[in-house]
Amino acid sequence: MKHLFAFLLLLVPLWSLPSLSAQTQAAYLRSTVGQPWNSATNNTIMDDVFGAGSWSDLRYETVDIATLLADHTLLFMEGSDDNANELETFLTTHRPAIESWVSNGGNIFFNAAPNEGNGMNFGFGGISLSYNGSNNTGTARAYDVSLPLCNGPFLRVLANWSGNSFAHATISGPGMDTLVVDLSNASRVVVASKNWGAGRVIFGGMTTVNFHSPSSESFNLRRNILESLKFNPVPLDAGIVSVDSPRVFCAGPHDIEVTLANLGLDTLFDVTVNWEFNGVAATPLMYNTPLDTFGSGNNTESLVLGTENFVAGQLYTIKAWTTNPNGMADTVNFNATSTVVVSPGLAGTYTIGGATPDYPTFAAALADLHTFGVCDSVTFNVRNGTYNEQLEFLSVAGAGANSPIVFQSESGDSTQVILSFLTTPVRPTIRSCSTVSTG
Repeated sequence: MKHLFAFLLLLVPLWSLPSLSAQTQAAYLRSTVGQPWNSATNNTIMDDVFGAGSWSDLRYETVDIATLLADHTLLFMEGSDDNANELETFLTTHRPAIESWVSNGGNIFFNAAPNEGNGMNFGFGGISLSYNGSNNTGTARAYDVSLPLCNGPFLRVLANWSGNSFAHATISGPGMDTLVVDLSNASRVVVASKNWGAGRVIFGGMTTVNFHSPSSESFNLRRNILESLKFNPVPLDAGIVSVDSPRVFCAGPHDIEVTLANLGLDTLFDVTVNWEFNGVAATPLMYNTPLDTFGSGNNTESLVLGTENFVAGQLYTIKAWTTNPNGMADTVNFNATSTVVVSPGLAGTYTIGGATPDYPTFAAALADLHTFGVCDSVTFNVRNGTYNEQLEFLSVAGAGANSPIVFQSESGDSTQVILSFLTTPVRPTIRSCSTVSTG
């Protein structure tokens, strides 16, 4: 029997003044243990995107962090197969420096489809990789076919891809934009992105593309992910870099708040901000206050687009994008749009298992906790039975001393609720349940 305790996790991002990088200097990092699954497809993709001989091929165990960050503007950090523990160790050691580098304008593609470990904390305000060794994604789809990764410059891409497996892990955490999801369960996010200061991070749980089908389209997806991180500023460029609110919230009316950024080298005097709520176009906002240039530190503005009502248990898609900066066409479109899926945070009492439950399994309950957070105390009443699940309790936005998360036996008889394969780096309260670790 294991006794588990309530938790509170504070997420404090590290911010610094952004700086301007005019040229993309890319590096691919992996472990000295070898290529994931002995596949060199990542190297081929780096050649395709950055040019053969025009990028650095480095190792976690030997690279100097100061030199790495000083000499590069884009990093592809691979943690798949037996590279996962090495990536996690590197991140744990150097996370503050890496987060500061991104805040200053660096861009990173983290990708990890592990065959070791139990997931990892990427950082960047609580973005986590969930991996349990069995819950893989066979077929994935683009969350929105209008996303840049589906629209070039490498084509064709298609809207869904299969694999054996396509992904070993999922991504969760606050403030991220969904890019690719499990075809059968859209709450399982396979690829996501997050803006961090003047930089951007893409997080993935995908296997190498030699496992994916159709082959050429899968290569193009990976190429376009890296291409979207190549950012050489042009004179005129604007975008919505994040949908900021609501993110962790209770049901009811809430403002839709976004961050507009001038991503160009010229002052932005006016731009049209368009937005949709659950696919329905809303009235655009005409912005006409000058914004300083990219790299100045004064190139963003928080905007309230409108107010919408949110009902508990419902998913809502918020999409916002810019057009016509300074009355001209925006020639750089990959960074114009931000899209998020949100739902009011959990609050109150829910059931797990048995007949007509709120959640059939612990994993289903955890998926909503990790994706939407909580806005008040949450109690899960677990019906009698054996739950043969390997679980990892990651950080839950909104959880704390005043909003605890409790799992308890609905019958009050701890011998009638058995949970096996439990792993909990961050631990909620479990009452009146028997927990058995068998692996």
